[in-house]
Amino acid sequence: MIYLFNLSLKDAASFDQFTVITHSVCFKVVITLLAWAIGHHVFAGIRFLLTDLDVGSSLAVARRLALAANIAGALILIVIGYLIWS
Repeated sequence: MIYLFNLSLKDAASFDQFTVITHSVCFKVVITLLAWAIGHHVFAGIRFLLTDLDVGSSLAVARRLALAANIAGALILIVIGYLIWS
């Protein structure tokens, strides 16, 4: 990412190279997967923080919170995927 930032600020030719790289399918796939991983990690972290506060200690509530974290991660994937691929 630092390389791409440097490339985008260097000169006009480097900026053209930057746009070619960022519009490639491989780059979009990698960024989409990274966004999903970060989003899922955030929601799973919130779930574990709630567990530390004794919210969701029972098995039924813990399962619902796990499902909610997975669904939220999938929603993040859909939203970010739409923004990147459109």
